[in-house]
Amino acid sequence: MHPKIFILILFGAVLTAGCGEKQEKLLIDEDKLVNILAEVHMAEGEMETVNMSDRDTLGKSLYQLIMTHYGVRREDFDQTMIILREDPDRLERVYEKVLDKLSKIQAQYPDKN
Repeated sequence: MHPKIFILILFGAVLTAGCGEKQEKLLIDEDKLVNILAEVHMAEGEMETVNMSDRDTLGKSLYQLIMTHYGVRREDFDQTMIILREDPDRLERVYEKVLDKLSKIQAQYPDKN
């Protein structure tokens, strides 16, 4: 085989091998992330009832409590969310699970709708 043809074939193989992108590993287990996100969204909903001047302080405290409860560093949570934003299909799958979890929680408290 001619060396130029071999190089072209090799180059093409390398290019096509890169097309099947692997998903970047999340720093937080997906099931744990779903629980964290559900709690974050519930906390944000509760913060809507708080005076605007207190929301920032309360928000930081609630986020820290949630992260501590799940044994997660805020930096790892933020990086995990960056990874997910770069993969919209995966982000959508995670949020479908979050919405399902929130719906189940809401169903437990029918009078609070």
